Amino acid sequence: MGNFETNNIMQGSPPPNEYRVSLSNWRKYPYCKWSFLNVRNLIPTAPISHNTSEKIGFEKKIIDRVCLYRCDCNDRSTWHGVDHDAYLGALY
Repeated sequence: MGNFETNNIMQGSPPPNEYRVSLSNWRKYPYCKWSFLNVRNLIPTAPISHNTSEKIGFEKKIIDRVCLYRCDCNDRSTWHGVDHDAYLGALY
């Protein structure tokens, strides 16, 4: 795919084979750029009806502690108020 132009995907009638989206490539880049926007043209879909006036009862829960397992040891660490940098530092 040396000079592959993503703008040419599924252009023309019929589109050239190298730019044609199929069931075997629709989830792979660069074909997914077109297929995710046009999924109804590839696979069967159905609308899901719902009542817009009815609220769904989701509860927000506050996580007060996070348990992390490091990959390099079996030691378990429980941290309170973990910030983003500390969390990533513990993972890697």
